[in-house]
Amino acid sequence: MQHSKPFSLATEEFLDGISPVSVKCPQLQVFLHRKREGSNATGHEFLMVTDCSFGKVKILDISVEEPEIIIEFRDCAVDQVGNIRINVCDPSPRVLFISWRDVREMVIAEINHKSEPDDLLEFEF
Repeated sequence: MQHSKPFSLATEEFLDGISPVSVKCPQLQVFLHRKREGSNATGHEFLMVTDCSFGKVKILDISVEEPEIIIEFRDCAVDQVGNIRINVCDPSPRVLFISWRDVREMVIAEINHKSEPDDLLEFEF
C-alpha cells in the first residue's frame, strides 16, 4: 500500500493485520483483480461500485485513521476528487474497486468473440 506520509509502528502493525492475506478482516479485500498485480493500488484505475453508484476512478492516495481506511480518488467522468472511508470493523463494506484493466480485457474479449462470423445476429420479422 502506498500512502502520503509514514505510519506509526502501531498503524503499520494494524495494516499488516488487515492485509488481503490476513484472515482477520476478509471483508477488506475491496480491490479485486483477475490476476494478482501486487498491493499498490495508487495510480491505478478502477471501476468503483457502491450501493448507490458506479464509475471509473483513479486512486490517488490511501491513508489510515483507525479504525478507517480513507481512499482518495479522482472520478474520471467529472474530473473531481472525492474520498471514501472504509471501516475495518464493518463486516460488509459498501464499496468495491474492480481493476479497470480487467474490465477492459473482458469487454475486448466479448467484442472479439461477437465479431466472429458465426455470431452474427439474425432477426426474424
